[in-house]
Amino acid sequence: MKKSLENLYIALGVCVVIIFGLATVLAVTHLRLNRSVPIIGVFLDGYYYMPHTVNLVFDDNDGTYALFRQFEMIENGTFEPFDDAVYILHSEDGENVRYAVRSGNDVVYLFLFEDGVRRFERLSDTPNYDNAPPPRH
Repeated sequence: MKKSLENLYIALGVCVVIIFGLATVLAVTHLRLNRSVPIIGVFLDGYYYMPHTVNLVFDDNDGTYALFRQFEMIENGTFEPFDDAVYILHSEDGENVRYAVRSGNDVVYLFLFEDGVRRFERLSDTPNYDNAPPPRH
């Protein structure tokens, strides 16, 4: 009887260790799969017809951003993270400091103080300057 009770405790201990190990593996996998996607890429405002579509491009190669319409550069400059969801944008001419707030992985809100807040949706994870020159710094 005493031997079977010891075997039961050993079996329960092994089960607890296995369950704890599986929970750890699942937690790490969940965290890796749900990591935030960087803000890098192309975002479009809600106007999906040319020439009114405004593009917002974040480029990780040189830490630049560009805000443009078809064949018209509106603004470009550099960006820096403030925290996980907020980025500070400094225009190249030094006249504007803007804030971009990421909501999830596919939406960015750009605070254009003179025009309010504009919502942009992700088009691509790769910076692309179709119909506009890349920012020059």
